[in-house]
Amino acid sequence: MKRFSNSLLESLEAYCQDFGGRVAAASVKNFLLSHPDDMDKTLMLFGRTQDRQVYSMDYAHPFTPVQAFAIALSSMDSHLVTFD
Repeated sequence: MKRFSNSLLESLEAYCQDFGGRVAAASVKNFLLSHPDDMDKTLMLFGRTQDRQVYSMDYAHPFTPVQAFAIALSSMDSHLVTFD
């Protein structure tokens, strides 16, 4: 799996990702995962919605529901996040 790279949105002077309307609030926890051979195919999406207490998670094969949920949970703990 490969994480999507961010693109610079100059009007906001910030890096952004296109979540197709599923994610509405900015958060360092938001992410998209894709297959390294097909960057246009999103395998997992996780991010904060308009209601800042609610997150959205979409996943596709090869992830199982348990795997996708575990990946989403791991992004919630800031102590586990690395910035390499």
